[in-house]
Amino acid sequence: MGGQMASHATVLILYAHPLLGVGLQKLLAAEEDLDVQALDTREEDPLAALAGHPDVVILERGTAVERGAVLEALPDALLIDVGVDAAGAFATHREAIGTRG
Repeated sequence: MGGQMASHATVLILYAHPLLGVGLQKLLAAEEDLDVQALDTREEDPLAALAGHPDVVILERGTAVERGAVLEALPDALLIDVGVDAAGAFATHREAIGTRG
């Protein structure tokens, strides 16, 4: 009616294991308000994908990408650190770890 557009959050999944990356992409892509891209870090440049300024980055532990590099490139993004190990998942906002000069 009023022409209101729903806001979409952009999600970038950086993975090394396709089961994790592609699986999460398919699961999250079912949500109307999410634009989801998955990137195999063994085949593509993950830092170039950060230039799209996603709102959320899901980073698989064990990839060549470091959490600090993501937080530096995207200070306003939510970083979710996940793995196929038993260590669980962690979410980090840059302000939670302090800013760097």
